[in-house]
Amino acid sequence: MRLVIVSAVVLAALAGLRVPPAAAQSASVHVVRPGETLYGIARRYGVTVDALAAANRIADPARIQAGQVLRIPPARAATPPPVGRPGPTRTRPPASGSRADLAAVEVRRVTMRYTVGRGDTLYGIARRFGVTVAELRRANRLGSDLIRPGQRLLVPGARVVVRIPPPGPTVRLRLPPPPQSPADPEVPELDVGEELTAPRPLRVRRGPASYFPTLAVAAAQTPLAVVGREGDWYEVRLPDDTTGWIRSAELAPPAPPPAARQTAADAVVREALQYLGTRYVWGGASAGGLDCSGFVYLVFSAFAPELARLRSFDYFRLGVPVSPEHLRPGDLVFFTTYAPGASHVGIYLGDRRFIHASSSARQVVVSSLDEPYYVARYVGARRLAP
Repeated sequence: MRLVIVSAVVLAALAGLRVPPAAAQSASVHVVRPGETLYGIARRYGVTVDALAAANRIADPARIQAGQVLRIPPARAATPPPVGRPGPTRTRPPASGSRADLAAVEVRRVTMRYTVGRGDTLYGIARRFGVTVAELRRANRLGSDLIRPGQRLLVPGARVVVRIPPPGPTVRLRLPPPPQSPADPEVPELDVGEELTAPRPLRVRRGPASYFPTLAVAAAQTPLAVVGREGDWYEVRLPDDTTGWIRSAELAPPAPPPAARQTAADAVVREALQYLGTRYVWGGASAGGLDCSGFVYLVFSAFAPELARLRSFDYFRLGVPVSPEHLRPGDLVFFTTYAPGASHVGIYLGDRRFIHASSSARQVVVSSLDEPYYVARYVGARRLAP
């Protein structure tokens, strides 16, 4: 009985202790509470979602559970070092608190999925996302307010605050020089008695000059035999044993078509399509595995070595805003997914399609902007190259 009383006194003393706010902010670990998100935890401790996920080896930032113990990296690690190809990082997002950071704020309604955590209630989820309990029940065909941990709920019209930054710095793409056009094909020197095939339809004349009337038109690949020559004209025998004259220049092989001039959009799209099917790896930025922002970095750094390895949020602060009707191949398209704002990015291909590293597909895939999932989450587009 005495031991029980002593224990109760010790516990009461410990319960009366209060951790100072400064100590709480510098804590090295955090226990996830019901309803918390990785984005909210990162914001509380002044670190980035990327740094927090990397410190705890979290592959999908949208999936954390109540009671999970997270290690909080130091605040100086909030901006992860560049990953992938080394190079100068001249392109940087505006510093927090600058005038550029005071961008327009839009409140949007998007349809999203939410995984129920321990302690979650339908009322709490509805209040968190600015919807009603009736809307949640109707969207998920629930007969009551009972929900269970791990259950996936469709949240229609979730309230999301999106910060739209003003135009930011652009990058200059350095394209490889176009291939040189081949020289004009040489006119072959033929001797009497040689045989050849017509490289193209040829006009056979009655004499060695252009003013002579046409005797016949030899189709391409017609076998010809040289029986004489006069100046720039060859006398040839046709398969029906008739002879006529053809100008020597017309016997040259056809010139190959000129090389098409490669545009910046063509180069970016061609580079992006090379990674189709590459596996998704959170924080990756190489052909062995990459995430959405690592994919953008890998594609564009092939033409802009000074571009830094940034987050999708930071790429949204670069370049020039582009309206949906003016999208062109090579533009970046952004969506709000696991966190409010531009938390996902892809590269526009044209025809309302874009290529991106998808965490749900676990690889680089091509999707449509018209898919309901992306229609509801579309944030905007940016053009990195002027």
